[in-house]
Order: sequence, then C-alpha cells, then structure tokens
Amino acid sequence: MFYFQQLLQTALNGIDTAKRYGRCARCRRDDSSLEFLYSAYQAFASGGDVRMLAISGIKYLILGLYSPTMARCFATSNGMFNSVANSFTNSTGVGDLFANWMNQLAQYWQANGNTSLWNLVTGLASGVISLILILTRLSYFLFAISSLPSSMRCMARCST
Repeated sequence: MFYFQQLLQTALNGIDTAKRYGRCARCRRDDSSLEFLYSAYQAFASGGDVRMLAISGIKYLILGLYSPTMARCFATSNGMFNSVANSFTNSTGVGDLFANWMNQLAQYWQANGNTSLWNLVTGLASGVISLILILTRLSYFLFAISSLPSSMRCMARCST
C-alpha cells in the first residue's frame, strides 16, 4: 500500500469513528433546502421560468439522494482509485516511489551523515555567486521586455 493511501485511510477512519457524517448531512440538507428555495424565488422573479425551476428541482433531488450515502460513495470511489493505482504498480514492479526515495535518503544519511551537511556549507559561496549571476541575467531579460512597449510607441510615432 502506498504512503498516501495509508495517510488517507487513516484520515477516513478517524472521520468515520467521530461520526461527523451525520452532522454534515444535516448541514447539507439545510443548505440545499435554502438553495432550492432561493432558486425557486429566482425562477419566480424571472417571470415564472419553469425550466429554471425544474433544473433546480433536479439538483435538489440529486443532492438529496447523494447526501445520506456520501461516506459510502467516497469510500467506494477512493477504493476504486486505490485499486487502479495498485494495478499500475503491480504491473510495472516499481513499488511505492516515495517509500523507496525515503529509504534511499535514510541509507545515504547513515552512510555519510554530517559530512553531507558540510558540503552544503562549503558550496554556499558558489551557490550565492551563481544565484547573483542568474538574477542579473534575468534582470537583463526583464529590462528588454519592459522596454518593448516604449520602443513600440516610439516606432509608431516615427512611422506616422
């Protein structure tokens, strides 16, 4: 199982054990009722638009059917995406790239330790000089772009 799958599954289990879906479903029901009422008033204000009223009724119906089963629908769709991801990783044989990368970083740190940090300190001066050079090149580029509109105005005045 991937790291992010475990993380999301832990979060979903925490939400399920806290029984938050019931309160969320009541809030969604109240919100959708207010939205339906507002759209009914809007349809009435626009001259009794039956089409607008029918569309808002269909939206209210869909939300009403979806709200009680939201947790199950989300868990099912999450499981579907997890199975697709697992089928990809099993067909390629790569495994969890994030976990492999973290393992490689841990092995590198155990092998090199603090000497790898010392290389960062000694390379700091050359990195700062390179950054200054890159920024000056970028400023030349920005100068050329910013002076373009004024040169075009000058060319327009000269051509007339």
